[in-house]
This record gives sequence, C-alpha cells and structure tokens, in this order.
Amino acid sequence: MVISLMGENNFSGPPSQSDLANWADTYGSTHPVLADPNFAVTARFLNSTSIALPTAHLLTTGAEVVIRDGWPGTSDIHNALP
Repeated sequence: MVISLMGENNFSGPPSQSDLANWADTYGSTHPVLADPNFAVTARFLNSTSIALPTAHLLTTGAEVVIRDGWPGTSDIHNALP
C-alpha cells in the first residue's frame, strides 16, 4: 500500500481535508493522502531531525523500513514485496 503524509499546509498549519485533496489533485496522486500534523509520524522514519520535503520511505508488508529519505526505484519495490 502506498500513502502520502502531509505535515502542514502552505501556511504552516495543520492540513485540512481540502489541503489533502488539493495536494492529491495537484500531483496526480491516486493513493491516500493523510494528515500528519507537525510531522509526528514522518519523523519516526527519518534518519535525522531535519525534514527535507518531499521525501519517501519504502516499508515492507511487515512495516520494516527498507529505504529512508530516498526515492525507491521499481527494483526496490519488487524486492520488498513478498
């Protein structure tokens, strides 16, 4: 499953449902875009305290983090699948 987490809106506030929908529409996202106020969940998957956006993380079906702070390629995704 692929999801996107949005930590703040364009005004540094918590994202609203409208912000999430607009982001998905703007970037053509067909997967769920969820609110992550103050990057609380995102921060758990980073290697450092700084957040560079956008970022992506690849997790296995068992929620093991395979790739942090990078963009997984097709082969990375296939290797993470059972």
